[in-house]
Amino acid sequence: MNDFLRICVLVVATVIGVGGVALMFGVEKKHIMWGVLSAVICCVAYEVSLLLLWPLFVASLVGSAVTAVYSYIMARVFKIPATFMIILGILPLVPGARLYYTMLGLVNSDMDMFYYYGQTALLIAAGLAVGIIAVTALFRPINAAIKASKKAG
Repeated sequence: MNDFLRICVLVVATVIGVGGVALMFGVEKKHIMWGVLSAVICCVAYEVSLLLLWPLFVASLVGSAVTAVYSYIMARVFKIPATFMIILGILPLVPGARLYYTMLGLVNSDMDMFYYYGQTALLIAAGLAVGIIAVTALFRPINAAIKASKKAG
């Protein structure tokens, strides 16, 4: 399967999966589409980073950072917490299967499996965290300046 088709299949799976999670947790219908778009942006940024042969940590960081920027912008537009969009956005990158295989390797005493999947799960999780923290650190002073200008005006 070529790369474009693989990314298209991932986008469709992301829309279905994240849309289902949003419905299951009772997200307001007017925000579901924007939350799903956040996840699609994250998934595409991550996959393009991997196609550029960037390391797993960097690809995860890029995906989460792009999603966090989008989330902070949409939070201002809709006057909702950015965390809402960030959580839906990074959902496709959460390393659930890798954590499962890490534990399976540990339970079966397969240390090669345990180390490989454990390392990749930690790299992805760290990339997600660093990307979100970096963007949050940039947006906090911006939000504070906007609030201060509204109070002064």
